[in-house]
Amino acid sequence: MFAFGNACSAALYLVGMAETIVDVMKHFDLEILGGTDDVRLIGLVLGFLVMGIVLIGISFESFLQKVMLIPLVVSVFSFLLGSVLPISSHQRALGMTGWSMGTISENLWPRFVKGENFFTVFAVYFPAATGIMAGANISGDLKNPQSAIPKGTVLAILASTVVYIITLVVMGSTFVRHANGTDPSHAVSTLVCAADASCTYGSYNFYQVMATISVWAPLIIIGIIAATSSSALAAMISAPKILQAVCNDKLFPYLDKLGKGYGRDKAPRRAYVITFGITLLGVVIGQSGDLNMIAPIISNFFLAAYALVNYSCFDASFAGNAGFRPAFRYYSMYLSLFGAIGCVVIMFTMSWITALITFIVFLLIFGFLKYRKPGTPDVNWGSSMHANHYKRTLKLMHKMHKEDDHVKNYRPQILVLSSSRRRDLTVFAHSITRGSSLLMHATIQHDDPSSKVYSSTREITEKEANWMRYECLKGFPLTIASKEGMSKTALGLFQSVGIGKVTPNIVLLGYKTEWNSGEVDGRMMEGINDYFATIHTKLIEEKKKKKLALPDAEELKNGATIDVWWLADDGGLTLLIPHLLTLPKSYLSGAHLRIFTVTSSESTGRDKEVEMAALLAKFRIDFHDLHIIPDISIEPQNETKKEFDRLIDPFRRNEGGGWITDAMAHASAAKTKRNLRIAELLREKSCDCDLIVLTLPVPRKGLVCSTLYLSWLEMLTRDLPPTLLIRGNQTDV
Repeated sequence: MFAFGNACSAALYLVGMAETIVDVMKHFDLEILGGTDDVRLIGLVLGFLVMGIVLIGISFESFLQKVMLIPLVVSVFSFLLGSVLPISSHQRALGMTGWSMGTISENLWPRFVKGENFFTVFAVYFPAATGIMAGANISGDLKNPQSAIPKGTVLAILASTVVYIITLVVMGSTFVRHANGTDPSHAVSTLVCAADASCTYGSYNFYQVMATISVWAPLIIIGIIAATSSSALAAMISAPKILQAVCNDKLFPYLDKLGKGYGRDKAPRRAYVITFGITLLGVVIGQSGDLNMIAPIISNFFLAAYALVNYSCFDASFAGNAGFRPAFRYYSMYLSLFGAIGCVVIMFTMSWITALITFIVFLLIFGFLKYRKPGTPDVNWGSSMHANHYKRTLKLMHKMHKEDDHVKNYRPQILVLSSSRRRDLTVFAHSITRGSSLLMHATIQHDDPSSKVYSSTREITEKEANWMRYECLKGFPLTIASKEGMSKTALGLFQSVGIGKVTPNIVLLGYKTEWNSGEVDGRMMEGINDYFATIHTKLIEEKKKKKLALPDAEELKNGATIDVWWLADDGGLTLLIPHLLTLPKSYLSGAHLRIFTVTSSESTGRDKEVEMAALLAKFRIDFHDLHIIPDISIEPQNETKKEFDRLIDPFRRNEGGGWITDAMAHASAAKTKRNLRIAELLREKSCDCDLIVLTLPVPRKGLVCSTLYLSWLEMLTRDLPPTLLIRGNQTDV
């Protein structure tokens, strides 16, 4: 939009130059096509001339700017000098009075003609102040933009303001509003044309006021041509440079080719052509070739751009972004905010319809860029929006840290001990969190921490982050290098990861499927013991063979089934997790819950059922079926016992280090019997469901060894659908 505004401003300057030339031609009774067509034709010719200069190169353009400064300065001095010299009868007839208190008092207060007000006049005047941004627009071509832009911009503002104020004072003190070209008295009461607004001279009606005041009128004409040419050149250079910067970011489809640079200065010639086309279009379609019709439209574009620039500066300061360090000594964030608000107010005051359309266009561009940016990771402006997100997040985390937790606000915040080969664990965990709670995808790299390894971990983290974005998983990847073993690394990770109240409260761990395959040796036992020790630091374990199969939507159109085997009161986590898996956005959305629990006798089964129904109602968990299993104390079948004996036989040895001794087997006989009976019930009741959620047996160190414990888990999950083993810490959820 800023580039478009600059292109339109070039049309404004060309039309202004063309109007001046046409007025000179009228003085000599010359015309080409007649009327406003002469303005359009001359404007087009001047446009081709300016474009030719621009195509030569920015160095030549800079040289011409310095050359054109000479007639500008000469014309201003000619104007000032002419205001104090004696005036001729011709000048007096056109409305010039010389320095006069009567003229000053007459012109001191505003007197707008019908249909005009302060803001309509401001809209015409404002484009005269937009050239001060020329240096910033070509910042890429400056040797030291950090120093040159503030100094050049401030000096341009001061110089322009001084010249404009002096010109205003001189014209208001030496020229009356209305004159008919013949009456040197300028008495409004005697001017018939002043009553019906038909006067052709005076500052209200005559565009050659400065030329009339000047010592030599042609100097003013030359100065106007130099000023408009200089401004047109600056605008024709600025617009393509801005467009080139946008194209180089590759934000808009099919526009990146316009940013290609040519020559030593990397001139964007293709962007020049586009800008030239917009400029010529502005010259042609300007209503009646009228300068006063083009100027308000350009003012609207520039005011919108300046409002955004001002607000961006305020926003970056307000966010406390350490990277935003303005070098201008007198910068104030509140002045930037005032400037932004002022620009918006003036836009809507000048023309609320044009302002509204402009902001709609800006919002559409902003929405497109916000949608487009995630697909363009190479583009990073370090926006103040990011800084504000950080500031708000940090503020909320401080606020959360001061508040006490409540069971109603419990959220499962999951740390997944995964890797690139076990990514399905993270996909499954996301079905629980669904972007509403914390999910951390942790990868453990078995290596000693070092600068070289640190670089490798960053690459792995970035790789996993890209994968999570591709899969639309809302979570945070994390990679840690350690040779301390999985149990110690997992324990340290669980204790240190997160910040404040945003810390994992659940660990999801993949099942060690090959723990009992291969030759039983010391290295294998070391891995089993390490895995067993890791279980002490986690609460959720997932059993899967080969790869967890996530059913397709078509397979679940009639509703899946989740069997929940709640074998111990762990605070409700075993019931909450499957409930979350039935909610929308989960791969088991809409699944039926079948709740199973066990009791030691049929006499207590009815009481247990009533108790369980009341508990589920308390937890507000919808379930499809509730089953109380009364025969948990029945002896397992011989086939099940033989299967278990074959499983543990390679690990029977009367020595420590994770081996199953005779004493431990005897001490754990009751728990083994219970787990084998539960395994039989699982195969009987739940072999046809889509997911089993099962209470995880407590791995008590010293009372059960690693191989015996894993043997229990193997029997509980063998030949079954995907199984989720959960154990809460008796804290209500």
